[in-house]
Amino acid sequence: MGPGSHAEYVFGPETQVVPKPAALGWEAAGSQYIARATVFAATEAVGASGGEVVAVPAAVGDVGA
Repeated sequence: MGPGSHAEYVFGPETQVVPKPAALGWEAAGSQYIARATVFAATEAVGASGGEVVAVPAAVGDVGA
């Protein structure tokens, strides 16, 4: 499995597995990783560092938030 993969069963370090928050349904919880990974990749791509503001024009949904 590569980055962004989802599976019913996994084998790997416990530190790389995140439990589903009880307040979220499976669909919402499963989508959280994708939005956060997109934001992380975007800030890494432009070389943003602590304290800087990155404006994302026309962004919508979780990534824009």
